[in-house]
Amino acid sequence: MNGHNYSAGWENTDNPSANSGNGKSWQDLGTCSGQTVLTCAAPWSAQTVYANADTNVSTKGANYRNKWWSAGADPSTNSDGAWEKVGACK
Repeated sequence: MNGHNYSAGWENTDNPSANSGNGKSWQDLGTCSGQTVLTCAAPWSAQTVYANADTNVSTKGANYRNKWWSAGADPSTNSDGAWEKVGACK
């Protein structure tokens, strides 16, 4: 965001550029030099039950991480709200 990388101190919906600093919800990690492309995680499967939170999968050129149990819900549409996009991958 705004050419900077941020790290969340805890789960929140605050604006990172307006809420970063010591004791705030976001830590500014400094400027970034462009889009980072991650290595793709294991492919997502509609037949797999993802019972553990923080499981990484890939589909349609992006990595996703589940926040809670999920089964059959495509991460790219996030129909059950369990998935968050981590970033593009290849």
